[in-house]
Formats: sequence, C-alpha cells, structure tokens
Amino acid sequence: MTIQFASYTDGKEAVTKAANLIFKQNLKQYNLGGTLDGLNLIEAHLNEALQNIGSGGHEPDLLLVYGPTRCHLGFPAWRIRYTEIV
Repeated sequence: MTIQFASYTDGKEAVTKAANLIFKQNLKQYNLGGTLDGLNLIEAHLNEALQNIGSGGHEPDLLLVYGPTRCHLGFPAWRIRYTEIV
C-alpha cells in the first residue's frame, strides 16, 4: 500500500517544472530558437516529464479529504480520473 499526502499547492509547481523540462528538451532537440511552433504536447509527454521530476505516480483508488468541501483541493486532476473522493 502506498500512502501519498497532498496539499492545496501540490500539482501546480510540478506542472510548471514539467512544462519547463519539456520546453528545454525540445529546444535542445529541435533547435527551435525559443518557440514551440508546430509542436504538439500530448499527455504522454507530460506524464514522462512529471516522472522525471519525481511527481509522477499511479492514480490513487481512494482520496480522503478532511474538511467540509469534497473536492481534490489541488491534487493533480490528471491522476484522479477514476478516484473515489470520500
């Protein structure tokens, strides 16, 4: 069993770092000169970049939220597609 702790700020910084990593990789690989014209960003690229920065992982089966509001509260939404929120 894996237990993960999430807070309101989780996900935002990780997406920023992953996007920056993807940009740097593509800038180096394709020599775009600072633009991303014509490059398609797909979910697989983002998932790979998130794993490279240490924020990737499996989708949880259950998310326990403490407090009156039942929402993901900043937990990365792409990782809770099939998650039950209790």
